[in-house]
Amino acid sequence: MDFGAMLEAGRRDFHEAVRGVTEEHANTRPSPAGWTVLECLEHVVATEARSLQHIAGGRPVTPRRNSRRESAVATAIRNRLTRVESPEGLRPAGRFRALAAALAEFDAVRSRSIDFASEQGERLYSMAARHPFLGTLNGAEWMYIIDGHARRHTEQILEVREAIASLAKTL
Repeated sequence: MDFGAMLEAGRRDFHEAVRGVTEEHANTRPSPAGWTVLECLEHVVATEARSLQHIAGGRPVTPRRNSRRESAVATAIRNRLTRVESPEGLRPAGRFRALAAALAEFDAVRSRSIDFASEQGERLYSMAARHPFLGTLNGAEWMYIIDGHARRHTEQILEVREAIASLAKTL
């Protein structure tokens, strides 16, 4: 698997989801409990940075590749039907005021993830770190987590955009 290419495709999809979002809409809450587009971005940036730290600081393990487990991890993280409460340190706190700044930070952390995946290559299967919900994952599985998590929130951003458009029609 070319994890760098997978992460780059995820970056393009993420950018596509936010293309055309105005600053006003980036800060519009779709519902009282919903996150804004900027809050989604902030959460994705923080989570990806932390995930990359986990695996970069992981421990060596005997290499193992399990395609079924990789598929299960990738599917589970992208599933928006399963709600997961974000840990306190990864919840949005208003770090970004502008969409351009948030996207620049997303691009920076995504570039670090792509570089790491490309530099490690097959060695990703020889490193492991504990995920707070899924247990111990090897580096390849972490790459699926990084990609899938951003894609999960790509879908959320599209949902937010749709909700905002619906609100605008009723006003």
